[in-house]
Amino acid sequence: KLPGAKILFSPRAGFNYDVFGDRTTQVRGGTGIFTGRPAYVWISNQIGNTGVLTGFAQLDNTRLRPWNPDPNAYKPTDVTGAPASSYELALTDPDFKFPQTWRTNLAVDQRLPAGFIGTAELIYNRDVNGIYYINANLPAAQTAFVGADNRPRWTSNRIHSNVSNAIVLKNQDVGRSWSASGTLQKTFRQGLFKTAYTYYEAENTVNPGSIASGSWFNNEISGDPNNPGLGYSAKGHRLFAAGSYRVEYLKFGATTFSAFV
Repeated sequence: KLPGAKILFSPRAGFNYDVFGDRTTQVRGGTGIFTGRPAYVWISNQIGNTGVLTGFAQLDNTRLRPWNPDPNAYKPTDVTGAPASSYELALTDPDFKFPQTWRTNLAVDQRLPAGFIGTAELIYNRDVNGIYYINANLPAAQTAFVGADNRPRWTSNRIHSNVSNAIVLKNQDVGRSWSASGTLQKTFRQGLFKTAYTYYEAENTVNPGSIASGSWFNNEISGDPNNPGLGYSAKGHRLFAAGSYRVEYLKFGATTFSAFV
């Protein structure tokens, strides 16, 4: 069953304060919740992975099916219409909500000599309804490794033997990111100059792709794959510079030349 519609609220508040009343120093900021749509393929995964449309045959440590370049060699000799002996499920939590992020920013714009404008800004984001996956068919770890590596160990990775995995799309609120940036710019009659520096960090538990099972299986973890913990999804420095120059000619036309680094 697909999740039902949910009412979501996105309250926001902001301010812009002219400190000295002469527009030389402005302090601005705001906070609020922003709602967006998910990639709909995340939800439609369950329509194509119901255990009815496709099945799987997993053969480990066997020579019963040596590799054959002829694809017809792998077709079943009889088709009865019975359910597959092994299949995969993609599911969505019935309480699933569209993604929401709480965002807060604080900035100062300062008029500088020679017509330059300097800006310093901080931005902080926190998931309200983030995205993550679990495999509902994964049992609790049966044992643990011994020695320096004492992580949990699975000797059996299925609760129901005929279900290869049951990947569930869910919400969580642990993802977060922040950035600090400084900008210097000046507008000329015939162009613009702007340069900026940003440092940013972002953490979450998964960077989902388009396929539910792949988003779970390919997620790098060090312990329980159903509880991967926060990890960096992005981190680093960014330096940006841009300039433009406008040339007017023949009293009716103009061309603008721009460069970005």
